[in-house]
Amino acid sequence: GGRVTDEFLSGTFPLGSATIGFLRIPNFTPRSANNAILQFWAEIDAFELTTSALVIDITNNGGGNGCLAELYMQSLARRPFW
Repeated sequence: GGRVTDEFLSGTFPLGSATIGFLRIPNFTPRSANNAILQFWAEIDAFELTTSALVIDITNNGGGNGCLAELYMQSLARRPFW
């Protein structure tokens, strides 16, 4: 996620023998919600294959669509949540 069309900034870094994923979500008001959702799912799929842990950074996130934030969480949660 480093292209101008990417909704997120992402990457990996080594920590000891592990590889840590990093995903920055700057806001919940993307240019295109559908595009953001597809990008988010692709990022998570890639991280599941290549990393040991994931850091999701929402520092200074300006907020936005709460439903979109919930959809992202559903992609990460292993169990239903309220």
